[in-house]
Amino acid sequence: MREEQQMNEIPSNDLVEEWLETHLTPEINTELTQMRDDWEKERQEYLKRVETNDPIIFAVSQDIGTAEGTSFCFLVSRCYPKSCDYDENRQVINTKVERAQRDFVELFGDYYAKGIEFLPRKEFFTKYSQYLPPRLLELREEICYIEYHSKLHINYS
Repeated sequence: MREEQQMNEIPSNDLVEEWLETHLTPEINTELTQMRDDWEKERQEYLKRVETNDPIIFAVSQDIGTAEGTSFCFLVSRCYPKSCDYDENRQVINTKVERAQRDFVELFGDYYAKGIEFLPRKEFFTKYSQYLPPRLLELREEICYIEYHSKLHINYS
């Protein structure tokens, strides 16, 4: 019982590595560390492709509730730096994707930001065109300044 209780205790984010070292075998710990490193490498490669291929970030989060409802949060933006994005030498200290993640949280909250997905332009419009306004669809091929964000909730019950 005591062992089960210990395993159910979730450490704070600052103590995760220490907790893993004390509660998992070295083999499992090595395997989990490798999985984390592989995932982070894939994620960084993906985010780099998203950031370099288009000046505009296309981000969406979809949440399917316990009933018959679905929520979509959309952010289409160039994610220009704000004053907090510069260091003392006026150099930008974060990436466009990091700024988009921050803007997403500011617009929609932490809950929806957990499921954020960054998509290439074509895939974004192909997958979500039925939920987007006509004027935005007209701009799908244009390289211009676009700032669009919306939340759509659909409930069929």
